[in-house]
Amino acid sequence: MTRRSFDRFTITLLALVGIAALSPNAVSPASVTRVDNLEAIGDVSALTLTLNGNSGPGGAVTFSTFGGAGASDGRNIWIGGGGGASTGPGLLGSRNVSLGRAALAANGTGYRNIAVGDLALTANTTGADNVAVGDRALTANTTGVDNVAVGAHALMSNTTGTSNIAFNGSALLNNTTGSRCVAIGAGALRTNTTGSSNLAIGTLAMEDNTTGTNNVSVGESGLGDNTTGGSNIAVGLNALKANTTASHSVAIGVSALASSNGDNNIAIGTLAGTAITSGTDNIAIGKTALSATTTASYNIGLGFNALVSNATGTQSIALGALTLAQSTANYNVCLGVTSCYETTSGASNTVVGDSSGRGITTGSGNTVIGAGVASLGATTTKKVILAAGSAPGAGAVTDQLWLSMASPTSVDHGALGTGSTNTVGNVTGIGAFSSVVLTYSNSGFPNRSWCQATPNSNAIPEYIVVTNSATAPTFECFNSTTGLAADCNDFSYFCTGQ
Repeated sequence: MTRRSFDRFTITLLALVGIAALSPNAVSPASVTRVDNLEAIGDVSALTLTLNGNSGPGGAVTFSTFGGAGASDGRNIWIGGGGGASTGPGLLGSRNVSLGRAALAANGTGYRNIAVGDLALTANTTGADNVAVGDRALTANTTGVDNVAVGAHALMSNTTGTSNIAFNGSALLNNTTGSRCVAIGAGALRTNTTGSSNLAIGTLAMEDNTTGTNNVSVGESGLGDNTTGGSNIAVGLNALKANTTASHSVAIGVSALASSNGDNNIAIGTLAGTAITSGTDNIAIGKTALSATTTASYNIGLGFNALVSNATGTQSIALGALTLAQSTANYNVCLGVTSCYETTSGASNTVVGDSSGRGITTGSGNTVIGAGVASLGATTTKKVILAAGSAPGAGAVTDQLWLSMASPTSVDHGALGTGSTNTVGNVTGIGAFSSVVLTYSNSGFPNRSWCQATPNSNAIPEYIVVTNSATAPTFECFNSTTGLAADCNDFSYFCTGQ
């Protein structure tokens, strides 16, 4: 160890009642309020100024020149009762500053530490480059390095954790070996023990985290209940508040995903996805989007109140404000502001266009393309509708093409005679069907057939679209005035084979 002498030293003390002793070179006590320019002290490696009196700071001020690990000389300053021993290992470290009772009391070779406050860094032995300001800040630290703790009990339990930053009372209070964490706010990351690479900003942010890693929480109580969940991002008051073990979720907005403990959810906006509990892989962007969803998964809601009523329906996509706002069903895809607004239990609908698909409530399996397709029947099912481009909000669209996807009724023509090439017949008593398939009890025409149909009555405006087939030609019926699919009336047909 290197010993260096104090050749010249200047001390300025104000408002002191007296100097009891100057050691190890004894100096007679004197009643002074200022002492400066202590010169030619002699070949000593430590100088301790002991103060007493009825007013002013008590304890001792110690200056040391013992060489320490990694430094050429000591240059330590200890102020306060028991803060750094005046002899022995307490002076082995270098460039330390200790202010407070027992601050840095056990320091061995630790260097470049700053401890301000009662018991701050009191257990430190070899830890270096730490800053502790506040009662018991970093009090248990032994070998941890590069930590900053500001506030009473900040990083109080840290022992070997490194590169942590804690600001405010009890921030990172229970951290022991966790590293690279930042906690700013009273109680932020308070329960964290070994979790690393977490960022918590806000009062009680990530308060209950223990071993979870790679989380970011900005806002009061964000990720507040998280314990082991990792790689989550919460920005906003109570964002992801109830998350405990789930990972890879993003919540931005007040109470976004506040109840969630499901993985891989994304919610951006006030109350977006706020009721999701165990549901996973949902995306909610917009105020109150998917706000009623609880256990459902694989939904996407983009826009104010998109899919706002959905609780358990899965695999739906709503793009636009109020889109699918009343839906509770599965497999719907609706793109456009207020599209599919009335849909409730109807499922497997695909709608593209602002204010389109309006009127359908329980109908399913529809495809609607075009803006403003509205006033549809509540139970409309398995239809393909191409709108003529009416403006949103214009009301019912009349110029449409409707194609039925419903299973058609079947009419058995009977067996074709050998060598027959033509077949003629009438279809009657069809009922509520918008399409008819003509079938044969044998193999039908040997090759492709060609059919035509004629309504039996002109009283009802009707036209019939024929899909030709060798064995099962299909007749689809439409109202010739509105262009809408209609129930077939009696018609006659003529088919010929090739």
